[in-house]
Amino acid sequence: MLRRTLLAATWALLAVSPAAALVMVVGDLPQERDIRSELLFAGSRGPIPTVIRGQAEPDAPVTVLATLAHWSENGRVNFAPIENNVVRGGYFVVFAFNQGRRIQGGELCTGNYTPEMIQPGPAFNVSAAFCLYGYPLTAAFGTTSAATGQETTAKLVSAVASTLFPRGTIPLNSADKAG
Repeated sequence: MLRRTLLAATWALLAVSPAAALVMVVGDLPQERDIRSELLFAGSRGPIPTVIRGQAEPDAPVTVLATLAHWSENGRVNFAPIENNVVRGGYFVVFAFNQGRRIQGGELCTGNYTPEMIQPGPAFNVSAAFCLYGYPLTAAFGTTSAATGQETTAKLVSAVASTLFPRGTIPLNSADKAG
């Protein structure tokens, strides 16, 4: 309970660029679950469908999938884009860019929210959730004051994914950094 409370209240501040633009992320864990085990189990059943809504930039889907590849658990978990935002059930991940408000995990997983797109500009945000059917296992919201672009999107998605998959997931290139 304490861990969930601390994670839900934690704001991660990460430098996005040398120009002092920050990424702020807040996590939402509806219950205590072993997210790493859930992620590995989901990955054992095939690629995890990934829904991307409200794109911040044209390359957002490619950037999201490339960034999520760092949570592949040494090749055991893969993520795949979904066509037409149709989820057929099971595990999936949802990212909603540039909404007028933070979208809660339950709303993201069920798709029961009214899109309120804001114009891309000097700041943008993303709401994300790791779902099992219409139920959020974890959810996170991130925002940055940096100008949109592929590098900024990658850093924002990486920070949000670090909150979505909090239990010791190891980026693929960690072995290279350890040596």
